[in-house]
Amino acid sequence: MRQNLFVALILVGSIGTIGSNGNWVEKLLGSQPVRSQTISTPLGQRPEYLKPVTDSRHDTTVTRVSDRTAFGSNLQELRHNYSKNQPWNADESYLLLNFRYPAALLDARTYKFIRWVRQPSQSVWSNINPSLMYGMVADTNQFVKLNIAKGDDYTTLHTFREYDRINFGAWEGNLSNNDRYAALVGTKAEKFDFLIYDLAKDRVISRKTQHKGTTIGNGDGAIVNNISMSQSGKYVVVQYNKEGKGVHRGIHLLDRSFKFIRQLSPLKGTHFDSCVDSKGAESIVLTDDNNSSIVSVQYATGKKTTLLPAGKSSYSIHVSCRNLKRPGWAYISEFSGDTAKKTPDSIFALKIDGSGTTEQFTPPHNSLSKAYERQPQSVPNRDGSKVIFASDWGESAEPVYSYVSQKKSRR
Repeated sequence: MRQNLFVALILVGSIGTIGSNGNWVEKLLGSQPVRSQTISTPLGQRPEYLKPVTDSRHDTTVTRVSDRTAFGSNLQELRHNYSKNQPWNADESYLLLNFRYPAALLDARTYKFIRWVRQPSQSVWSNINPSLMYGMVADTNQFVKLNIAKGDDYTTLHTFREYDRINFGAWEGNLSNNDRYAALVGTKAEKFDFLIYDLAKDRVISRKTQHKGTTIGNGDGAIVNNISMSQSGKYVVVQYNKEGKGVHRGIHLLDRSFKFIRQLSPLKGTHFDSCVDSKGAESIVLTDDNNSSIVSVQYATGKKTTLLPAGKSSYSIHVSCRNLKRPGWAYISEFSGDTAKKTPDSIFALKIDGSGTTEQFTPPHNSLSKAYERQPQSVPNRDGSKVIFASDWGESAEPVYSYVSQKKSRR
């Protein structure tokens, strides 16, 4: 469940070692007082900007990649966006860090800052064309693309004239992997429709009207929390803001014509992503209904598999399967020191086969603050060899920066 909030940069310098222990702003964060809280972190003091440190326990390097002084910014949060929003472009030549507007565009190979980008609202990278991103003009009915090689001017792909506004999944939308299908919401007055927009044919191919007064997001009274395409484009996943079984509750799986297939979970507010296993089967990965186990539920069959049992996993997790070039793994980031788990919080890859196989990247190094912007919300790059995560490095009143943990080797 992505809260509606909206810059971090990544640069790499020399490597050191610290022990083996181990449109305008869409939604501005208010300036809220925080109670100072300090906890110790496995890598000790916050790493210096641009100077990676070696985490020998996890065979990774961890780099602090943003800094208020270096960026000339007084923002408290200089970080990437969200676990279900891939910051690396199609060929991993660019990295977009878009928690705020405008976003920082980086050379993802040298990690040097290129320029600020006025990205579309709820933007996502193309999965095919490394220069393109897609999204909306905020608070309008226009779906657009931006070619970053040509500046910041949007090209309108479609104007949905039947609606005053469209919504690209409430900050959790993604295109199908072939860039063809997008699940949208169209609204006008009390009218609220689910839409499937076919980018290749430039037309709406499916539409389902919801009852009057339906709204989307986390606001009071919102019925739908988010909507998104599966990776194949065969399925649509809708999360509602009420728990239980039945209409408008839990997480529902629909086909591309919005025909109901099954309920994937009765939970509201749980974090998940649409994933693909090593055999190509699509599933959702999330916490179980009644405990902190991490499970997958196959879309085609409804089969539930325990991936990591309770006691080894936290209730407080984000899930990312944006590693499109490494199917078979889900990337998990734990936060808030959940007492249901017997081991410290961690950021790790989890195999989607029930074997319990994990690949550890790093602890999140965050304080116990539950503030949304202080959660790690890690995202893997497309081949899954590195993750970006946010952290206040154990200091709940200090700035939140982005960090990259990269595997030195891959078994």
